Amino acid sequence: MTNFSATISEFERLLNFRLIHGHLAILGPEIYLGGEIRKKQPLHDYIELIIKFHNTGNVEFRQYGLARIDIFISDLQKIESFDVNLLKHFQRLFKRCNGNTYWGLRFEIDLAATLIQKGIKFTKGDFLPGGDHLNADFRLDDIAIECGSTRDIEVAGANSRWRWRRQLAARQSSTFNCTVRRPLNSFTDG
Repeated sequence: MTNFSATISEFERLLNFRLIHGHLAILGPEIYLGGEIRKKQPLHDYIELIIKFHNTGNVEFRQYGLARIDIFISDLQKIESFDVNLLKHFQRLFKRCNGNTYWGLRFEIDLAATLIQKGIKFTKGDFLPGGDHLNADFRLDDIAIECGSTRDIEVAGANSRWRWRRQLAARQSSTFNCTVRRPLNSFTDG
């Protein structure tokens, strides 16, 4: 568990976002937080739970929480290696996201990393004329992919449905609407 501080530091570097104001210290078998965790959902909860699970000896759930952060870090590193401007774009989106929009953004980051890993060429919709408002999240030649989450749809409501219908009508290509579902307050799902 001695690399937890290094993991958080790398996470903060890739997100260009400070998650912990202060420092983490491992004293004997326990982790101490010298400061506070920035209120950025759901990452705030993940870090708190990792520390709690570590300190209570629940190694299985601690490792599960660390694995989730490690996968996120791995996705961001793939994006950074592929295109620094794409990473910067996701960093800007991350700073503006909240608990309602996090899962859609996380899905976009995961999809971008997967496409990069598979060697599939894509263009981020935000970089096309008209930006995100007129384009799906990803364009792969004649395929458009739109990512979202149920919380995002609930917040955006009819606006998101209208955007997806407009994209379907405007394109002669296939459009996929991908949705990630996550139960409220679930640490083990998502």
